[in-house]
Amino acid sequence: MLTYIYIPFIAIFSVVWCWILTEDSMITERLYLWLKSKLEDKYNWLYLPLIGCPKCNAGQIAFWLFIYLDYENYNFINHILFTTTTIFLTTLLMKFYININQNERD
Repeated sequence: MLTYIYIPFIAIFSVVWCWILTEDSMITERLYLWLKSKLEDKYNWLYLPLIGCPKCNAGQIAFWLFIYLDYENYNFINHILFTTTTIFLTTLLMKFYININQNERD
């Protein structure tokens, strides 16, 4: 049950990694553009979870982290709840980030 404490950290990491740090003049902008040019057309299944989609990134991290952390006491229902809750929180953070940016421009 202690595993659920990681959910907000995964969500925050994914939004920062996939959105904030890939904006113009940010630290991973070049990596993002390079991966986009190399992977987006042929290997979209790899591009999205790596850096192209915060929800995909968070879902993959949550999915594999749960297996790593709870492999001794594995429970399928908890695994699904952990992964879907992480994706849901990531979606909320994305909406929050969009609203903040729109308010700054007004």
